[in-house]
Amino acid sequence: MDSQKPAIAKPTCAKPTCAMTGCKRKLKLVEITTLCKCTKAFCGAHRHAEDHSCDFDYQAKSQRDLSNALVKVRGDKVEVI
Repeated sequence: MDSQKPAIAKPTCAKPTCAMTGCKRKLKLVEITTLCKCTKAFCGAHRHAEDHSCDFDYQAKSQRDLSNALVKVRGDKVEVI
């Protein structure tokens, strides 16, 4: 009889790392839950849009939000007496 124990696979819970290419920093819980508008998680050094060359178009979003928020005002035509 062999007294070998079955091999127990250890769960591999890989910690998430920064989405910036070349950065291998492990993310903290706060950094994981705080996503950029490009839906990627970055470390504290790369969290700003300028630092990770974000592909989200902030200017177009601002223009869309502004055009939706502003009310178009049209005056009634004046009736000629």
